Amino acid sequence: MAVTRKRRGSMPDDRTLTALTRQLRGMGLPRFELTLKGPERTAVRDMSVEEIVADLARLKQANRGGCHVYIRPPRDIDHDLVLLDDLERFTPDRMKSGGHGPAVVVETSPGSVQAWVRLGRPVPAPVRHEVARELARLYGGDPAAVNPHQAGRLAGFTNQKPEHKGPRGFPFVLLLNAPGTIASGADALIVKAEAKAAAAQVKLSEFTEALRVSATVEPYRDLVTAWLAEYDAQSTADLSRVDWWIVNQGLGMGVCPDMLASALAEVADRKGRYDVAYAERTVRAALLKRA
Repeated sequence: MAVTRKRRGSMPDDRTLTALTRQLRGMGLPRFELTLKGPERTAVRDMSVEEIVADLARLKQANRGGCHVYIRPPRDIDHDLVLLDDLERFTPDRMKSGGHGPAVVVETSPGSVQAWVRLGRPVPAPVRHEVARELARLYGGDPAAVNPHQAGRLAGFTNQKPEHKGPRGFPFVLLLNAPGTIASGADALIVKAEAKAAAAQVKLSEFTEALRVSATVEPYRDLVTAWLAEYDAQSTADLSRVDWWIVNQGLGMGVCPDMLASALAEVADRKGRYDVAYAERTVRAALLKRA
């Protein structure tokens, strides 16, 4: 039986390199935002595919040291990628049948996958957000990850969450498929999303006007009323995200942080005895973000 030997000096196959290269090629962008999230600090860099490949040894070392490795498109550009997180293993097959076949599918832990969908043309963040909402409505996944800037895991590295550690260590993030294809139903998704994004912009204008009026007429009570009205309008949304949005809008218009915290504590009765702490924490985080 003939034995095939590698030529002296040749490099063994690097599965991490192969997996991440195929994933990034399937996502179809020249640059990405790469995040190393460790136990003590988080590092974010804008990198080209070539720079990521050249930095592979450092990324592997960081991953072995407990860092998660995430990837997403740069947040300052329009692009055509939308991520669905925490899907069941065979959901991407159902997505393909529905005209929304993913360009990239990654298994992040046993039985749980992320799917990147390509729309075929760059669209702004509000439109991608509505596309993500629609896809999550159709196929499930993590509602907290419905975000136009959501990051996903990079294949070839390990998922360092303690709950996933088994007898053989942490599971590798596996690239299941990366055809890089455009979803056949993308155009219909975009048309529907553009209409919803436009309607949301109208509601934003109305809410901004309500905040402006509340600065001169019964400020606190009008703010609470506007907040509750927004809850009603966004009844199917994550209300914590609605709170975050309102707090940031209010700070941007000069509404007093203490007033925002008091109003949020009043409307967030779903938090029970933690309503005040939740309100203060949310406003404090928004202030730090603006600093």
